[in-house]
Amino acid sequence: MRTIAAIIAALAVATAAASPWETYKTQFGLKFSSVEEESMRRDVFESNVRTIDAHNNAGKSWTMAVNSFTHLSGTEFASTYIGGWRGPSNRVNSVDTSLLRVNAADLPATVNWV
Repeated sequence: MRTIAAIIAALAVATAAASPWETYKTQFGLKFSSVEEESMRRDVFESNVRTIDAHNNAGKSWTMAVNSFTHLSGTEFASTYIGGWRGPSNRVNSVDTSLLRVNAADLPATVNWV
């Protein structure tokens, strides 16, 4: 019985000692393809958490919180999730539009729709 109690106590201590990063990854089911990527994501996460804490400690009228995007930089988030109007495009239309230009004089005066 003492062994079971010791195991439960050890698990409780280990769970309580989990880092915010490990808790975050577990909460949002995150897995990374390499140690380097995880390290970079952790750095971004920790930087964002410092930003969140600084904002919340500044006494603003609204608060920030950790969410499923906290491991993304602002640039990554914007390029992935923010859409909407992006201004005029300088693309060249590759579709042949010559058929769209019609001279009204070439059209018949009447049309039999039957």
